[in-house]
Amino acid sequence: MDIEKKVIEIISDILKIPKDKINKKSKLQDFGANELNLLDILKTLKTQLEINNTDEDLQNLQTVEDFIDYAICYYYNEDDICNLEFATDCIDTSEVIAIVSANLNIPHTDLDLDARLVEDLHCSISDLRFLFTKLGLDLDKIMDPEITTNEIIKTTCNLF
Repeated sequence: MDIEKKVIEIISDILKIPKDKINKKSKLQDFGANELNLLDILKTLKTQLEINNTDEDLQNLQTVEDFIDYAICYYYNEDDICNLEFATDCIDTSEVIAIVSANLNIPHTDLDLDARLVEDLHCSISDLRFLFTKLGLDLDKIMDPEITTNEIIKTTCNLF
């Protein structure tokens, strides 16, 4: 499922805005959204994506990207991630972040993209092996104590 497209579709439907006018950096208040609109967007996301999270902190959900990050964070749970097969050419940065944070049990909002996974975040080799296998990455990199989430994103998303 393309979560970004789904979030934009929901926002477009609720705020009655053409999809082509919406981008990740758009602030929903700039489209005239009020707190009730934001709550409606959140509830629709939860219903359509079957998200069971009860956190409804609207202060942290002000841009389209905030809603996309929220949806990705709570749409993918550990069981989903264990069963997903990834095609590296169609996965995006926010999905990689969600996968890394879920596999390493670090909230995506607390994940320092420049932190070294082994030395700074104290990830085990078995956690990294599982993560690398799921993302289709070279297992030789597991032994690199300097590997960071940013490097995983660049490799997975082909962003060299």
